[in-house]
Amino acid sequence: MSAAGRTGVLGNSFRLAMTIVGTTIGAGFASGREIWEFFTVYGAGSGQGILLFAGLYALCCWVILRISWQTKPASYSELLFRLMSPQMARVYDGLIMFYLFSLSAVMFAASGAVFADVRLPFHLGVMAIAVLVFSVLIFQIRGLLSLNSWLIPLLVLMLAAIAFFYLMGGEPGDSQGREQTEQLEQRFEARFQPYYGVWASSVVYTSFNLVPMIGVLCMAARESRHPRELAIGSLLSGLFLGGLAWLLNGALLNMPVDVAAEREILLFELAGHFPFRVEKLVFLSLWLAIYTTALSSIFSLATRLKVIVIWPHSLILAMLVIGIIPFSYFGFATLVKILYPIFGMASLFFVGCLLLSWIRGDDSLPNHHGFSGR
Repeated sequence: MSAAGRTGVLGNSFRLAMTIVGTTIGAGFASGREIWEFFTVYGAGSGQGILLFAGLYALCCWVILRISWQTKPASYSELLFRLMSPQMARVYDGLIMFYLFSLSAVMFAASGAVFADVRLPFHLGVMAIAVLVFSVLIFQIRGLLSLNSWLIPLLVLMLAAIAFFYLMGGEPGDSQGREQTEQLEQRFEARFQPYYGVWASSVVYTSFNLVPMIGVLCMAARESRHPRELAIGSLLSGLFLGGLAWLLNGALLNMPVDVAAEREILLFELAGHFPFRVEKLVFLSLWLAIYTTALSSIFSLATRLKVIVIWPHSLILAMLVIGIIPFSYFGFATLVKILYPIFGMASLFFVGCLLLSWIRGDDSLPNHHGFSGR
């Protein structure tokens, strides 16, 4: 391969990785709440959980990309029919469409909540994300890939900088840090055996985050020119997500347990150790995380609906954005509390089918279920 060819592969791989990272880093990840609940609460064993999540997530993304690159599905629903029985595929197809719609409503509500936190109108945050989502997705997958190639590195750098300066606020391994780690371990020692609890949590966290990726990965694979881009992009996404989660987890391990229990958005607490006031930086980091997740979720849903109704992409997109807005007014906390546990457990079956297909090596087999795409 020529130097120009290698440069092209690396560039495309980086854009793909940033799209995966951008879809994964939603409001929960960026706020620190997901990292705390899924990893930090396990104390010293949390690092193993993050490593497992990063590796498993990269592997699952690569399997989806490889199948999609070989079979060129019109939407993620065709991928489902290759991985499971027709009956289960139809159930999961409907479940994923409902999940993507619900997740989009959660992100719209989160945008309004972040605006409200800085004393701006809630509806302004909802309308801002609605307009910007439509403006980018009108260009379909290329608009999503192009935006993420520069937007996500900025987001990752901002989050990493906030966590880094929090860690630098005290001596590494000082008595306060050890005390907080001991509190966490004592708090959960009776409930979980060492290591196994965080391993299970990592698998659930992987499955929960993988579902919004399906539609984006299917379409992104069609834009790839070489299978090497898929492998490199998946590997880079795991490295970026694992590294950022590791850094945030390290900062959260040094946070007092009572503070973490009281504050919903832990990123504000981490930002308190920044060398200068960064309220606007925290606001921007959270909102970008919300925005990129909304982009990917609505794109996946629009791609699926286009196969069903055969309407113009712009019309489907407009109808979706308009339809999501009213549901966002149920509130961010309410939507998360009701929907996230349900979809997290339901996603485990899909991950199991995906890994089983990879183990058997039958991911390139043709579709024998006669699926028409509707």
